[in-house]
Amino acid sequence: RSLNLYRNSERYADPTAGAAFAHIAYEERKQRRLAAQKKKKAAEAVAEIRKKEKAKQRRKKRAQQRETHNSTTTWVLAWPKPVVSIKTGHGGNE
Repeated sequence: RSLNLYRNSERYADPTAGAAFAHIAYEERKQRRLAAQKKKKAAEAVAEIRKKEKAKQRRKKRAQQRETHNSTTTWVLAWPKPVVSIKTGHGGNE
C-alpha cells in the first residue's frame, strides 16, 4: 500500500498521518496475533496434559483388569514335561 492513500479532512494526501495509522494498525494486528499464539499454546498444553492423564487412566484400568483376571484364575500345568534320559552307550542301565 502506498502511504498517499490516506487523506485528511480537507481531502489532501497526508502520508505522515497515513504512516502513523498504518503503524497503529500493524501493532494492533501484532498484539492480536501474539495473543492468539499464546492462547493456542495454552490450549495445546492443556490437551497434552489431558492426553497423558487419559493414558495413565487406561494403564491403571488395564493393570486392575490383569490383577482381577490373575487373582481369579487357577493356573495349572496341563502336562508335566517328559524326563529325557541320555543314552551314553557305556553299558549299565539303558
